Amino acid sequence: MVDGAVALMNMSWFWSEKNCDKSKSRPLDGQLHMRHLMLLGAMKCGDGQYIQFHSEPAGRFQKGLDILGLGDKVSYAEPTKEKATPLTPEEKTFLEINIRKVLQTQPRDHWIKAFEDADICTMPVDPPGVAFGDPQIVHDQVVIDLDDPELGPIKVVGPVLKCADAPPRVRGPAPRAGEHTEAVKAELKARGTVPAQAKPAGKPLRHAMEGIRILDFGAYFAGPYAAKLLGDLGAEVIKIEPLIGDPMRGVEGPLRMAQRGKRSIALDMKSPRGQEIAHRLIAGADIVGHNMRPGAAERLGIGYEAARKSKPDVVYLHSPGFGRIGPRAHQQAFATMISAMCGYYMQAAGHGNEPVQSLANEDYLNGCLGAIAMLMGLDYRDRTGKSILLESSLLASTLFCASEVILKPDGSRLFGYEIDADQLGLGPLCRLYRTGGDGWACLVIALEHEWRALTRVPGLEGLAADARFASRAGREQNGAALAQVLEAWFAGRPADAAVAALKAAGVPAEQEMPSQTDSFFNDAFNIRSGRVAEYQNPRFGLMREQGNPVRLSRLPGNIRGGVPLLGGSSRDILGELGYSAAEIAALESEGVVTGPEVIAARQKKAANG
Repeated sequence: MVDGAVALMNMSWFWSEKNCDKSKSRPLDGQLHMRHLMLLGAMKCGDGQYIQFHSEPAGRFQKGLDILGLGDKVSYAEPTKEKATPLTPEEKTFLEINIRKVLQTQPRDHWIKAFEDADICTMPVDPPGVAFGDPQIVHDQVVIDLDDPELGPIKVVGPVLKCADAPPRVRGPAPRAGEHTEAVKAELKARGTVPAQAKPAGKPLRHAMEGIRILDFGAYFAGPYAAKLLGDLGAEVIKIEPLIGDPMRGVEGPLRMAQRGKRSIALDMKSPRGQEIAHRLIAGADIVGHNMRPGAAERLGIGYEAARKSKPDVVYLHSPGFGRIGPRAHQQAFATMISAMCGYYMQAAGHGNEPVQSLANEDYLNGCLGAIAMLMGLDYRDRTGKSILLESSLLASTLFCASEVILKPDGSRLFGYEIDADQLGLGPLCRLYRTGGDGWACLVIALEHEWRALTRVPGLEGLAADARFASRAGREQNGAALAQVLEAWFAGRPADAAVAALKAAGVPAEQEMPSQTDSFFNDAFNIRSGRVAEYQNPRFGLMREQGNPVRLSRLPGNIRGGVPLLGGSSRDILGELGYSAAEIAALESEGVVTGPEVIAARQKKAANG
């Protein structure tokens, strides 16, 4: 569970020798105010509904301001230079105020259409479950209908990974306790004592994914993160970048966690010779992955049908924003935009509050599910000898995070978590409490014996005799009164003493750590076990990051170091493909391929006039 929690926050969670504010134990990113509408979070429209924008691609920031009638209110930047041109503090403050004012002059549907027509990523901010009726979700059948024996007809999140050649199957609702006992007994009896056939021994491995080559044509985070996870387990990952590099280069934390340990080759994929190189790479690969919008890979000559001509048994993973086909397929998608659409902003806000930007980030889950899809694809290939096309969309992975949401057939919500208005937790026995000395502690009591343990904690013995709290139903009904008792108890002692007393009685509790970066990344067990990875970085010195979230007892991971330089392995990879030194030089001079040597020579020439 610790590894899973860290895996969902590692974009900005690291420790470094040279680039960490030791007094606050947090990374120093040095970023200025960017031209980035998403920084404003959820915003209210004229009809009281909420919306969010993301203006990442070149030119979209200015387009968005023009739609709002504010395009002439800030300094202009060329589309390709928008990201690198910071706003002044005065411009940023002006936009924060006036974008919200303008939005309230029209209903949400008006703004969604205007921004989508300009190809600007735009999402509604809705409560959990509302997205179940979205046309793309209905088209992809990500939400399914079940007839639950206890709840009746319900709508829930179904399979989120798609594959036409090996479609998923839902066997039915969650089983009741012991429902299949007799069937399992009969199966065991029929099987008898026939021993399982031993599989032939394979070659010894140093790492779990040793011998697997992955080509990563993806950009930003979600697609590349899937390949990185398997790369950390021993796969060789080659990142194919455009000549100008991945769009995320320059954004240090996310780039590092998505690209760690890869080899980079920079190609002009729009040129015939660049596509030829790509297909020679595909011919020697096991897996090809990308997260381009539908149709983009086909235009570059590396779509699934083209890839399988070069590699008949290729495992091909497409991780689009909304899906390969469907009404939203060609829309832009960015995290955490889809989180807003699927209810996380409302869920994080607390009961009755306006939506707030959630820490939920669909990129991580999409990467994790993408890695699983790759493994499924390898298994399918090994069983059948055939190629396979898999899909892991950002939208589906976001819904996967909302699997607890259950709707009735009429669309009303039957179940879904909602924290309290103070954003402290789900109830008096599952929440944060402020302790004496400005600290915080977290208490989670889910079982009856844990409740009884709480009543034995010194200072809380009176809970056992209080009739209001004698049953689970009573504790729920009198939750406010129970919270008052616990708030007073926690406020009367420091966090460490409160948590120690709870744990001594057998109550699940943890103390909030003011310096989580130091405590996690400098922990000797975390480093020794591989939960934390160490390597030298030329810019930051000793780096400590999350290591392998999955660790095998006999097969250690193989974390090869940090982010590759743009085209850092271009010459080596071309040589491995059989290109001579003269051919490589010609490709560089023609602008088909680049690397650090070419970039340095160009910069030197420019400096000398």
